[in-house]
Amino acid sequence: MKKYILSILALVFLGFIIYQSSSSWSENKKKASAKPTKVVVQIAKESQWQKETSFSGRVQYSQQATLAAQVGGVVAGFELNQGDSVRKGQFLARIKADELWARQKQADIALKMGEEEERLMRRKWDDLKPEQRAQFKLQSEQLRAARAENLAYLAKANLRAPFAGFLANKLVHSGDVVTVGQPLATVVGDKSKKEVQWEVAGSEAGDLQISEKLYLEKDGKKVEISVFAISPSPNQHSQKLLVRAKFLDLTEAEKLNAGDFVEVVWQQGEFQVGAELPATAVVRKYSDQFVFLEQAGKAVAQKVEPVAEKEAKVLLKGIPAGSKVIISNVHTLKDGDLVQVAENN
Repeated sequence: MKKYILSILALVFLGFIIYQSSSSWSENKKKASAKPTKVVVQIAKESQWQKETSFSGRVQYSQQATLAAQVGGVVAGFELNQGDSVRKGQFLARIKADELWARQKQADIALKMGEEEERLMRRKWDDLKPEQRAQFKLQSEQLRAARAENLAYLAKANLRAPFAGFLANKLVHSGDVVTVGQPLATVVGDKSKKEVQWEVAGSEAGDLQISEKLYLEKDGKKVEISVFAISPSPNQHSQKLLVRAKFLDLTEAEKLNAGDFVEVVWQQGEFQVGAELPATAVVRKYSDQFVFLEQAGKAVAQKVEPVAEKEAKVLLKGIPAGSKVIISNVHTLKDGDLVQVAENN
């Protein structure tokens, strides 16, 4: 019985050895018969790029004001249309605030009654004690101050043009109910004067200086702009600083429309170093990035670190100078695959 079991175990072991040898031979035969993938390679050379930071900007009129409601109520008398010319100080609309007008009437009545009482008292002014005279004077002054304060507040109900120009946007119409802070209209001054505006984080603004020159690209051409203002305090919502820049060539500014979105590029003094390659040569897998090098007819995966990217090209660290980097068919390759460099490479 013991010999029988040992014989069976020997046969199983022998079968396993034969199977392994067969599989290995089959796999080697398969590899030997596999056709190499034709690829295009590029010799890695060290390149230097000037460090660039891009921002999303927008072209705006230099003289532009958005008028907001300073009191709540119903809009009345807004007869102007979008595009109409306006003069500085011209009346645009009024916000009917019934509560304010009621308070104003009460203030008028109270002042009139106070002045009448003061007039009557002055007939026997000499008979009054000094403190009584002071009390009447104080009362009259308080009534006049209350009326003046209410008039000043009522003046905020009138919407007027802050400068000469045209009505660029009419955001409400007569009869609309508005609340305090609600935008009502946009007035623009000189149409020919435009600028570019964008926001930056406080850490970036520290290196950005007044008169710093940047550029934006339009139809393949670089348009130079120069920073002339950086807001001292951040926007309450975005927590970023507003940067304003003027066009150095006014003819280029005329080709852009207010409201156009543009990419603003800031070239800083320092340079970035790495191997410059087509962006399509990089393979991304999870958080890692790598390229394939051609070595002795095989594709060898090489992990890389991206430095910068622009115009379909990348600057990479981790590639030895002189390496043959595969730049075609990279997404069909695996580490160790056979490759053949194209004859017309």
